Amino acid sequence: MRGIIFGSFLVLAAAAAQADAPPTGAHDPEAITCDAPELVALSKARGWPLCVQNDMVQNLAALPLAGAPVMDRPTGQGDPAAITCRARQELTGSRVMGPETCARNSFWAKLAVDGCVLSPGSRAIIRDGTTKILRPPACIRIQGRNGVMPPTFF
Repeated sequence: MRGIIFGSFLVLAAAAAQADAPPTGAHDPEAITCDAPELVALSKARGWPLCVQNDMVQNLAALPLAGAPVMDRPTGQGDPAAITCRARQELTGSRVMGPETCARNSFWAKLAVDGCVLSPGSRAIIRDGTTKILRPPACIRIQGRNGVMPPTFF
């Protein structure tokens, strides 16, 4: 009997955790994606993982990613439609390098205005100067094209 009650508790706890989970960037065009199948060939050609904004995935061949500037900390200065890539960064707590991340300058500018950066793994928007994803997330009011951009991406 005790096992059934404990099992029920775990199921309810998991359901509550899912209900409170932050939204993902699945449908916002400005959100970052690293898992699109279209990125596989480009990542292999570059020799390391690549992440881009959702709205870039369909036009990868037409985008000037090869000539895009690569910076350690993109600020979004310049043409808002121009593409700037963030250099690969060491993942927190390891010596493994994260992906190179390419986005339009308008995306980098929105992060910089709010004192936020993209995490080294390009999966979350975090406060500049920290390596932690805070609970609740610190950078949650950055505007995307579909309203407020989700603070975590999948």
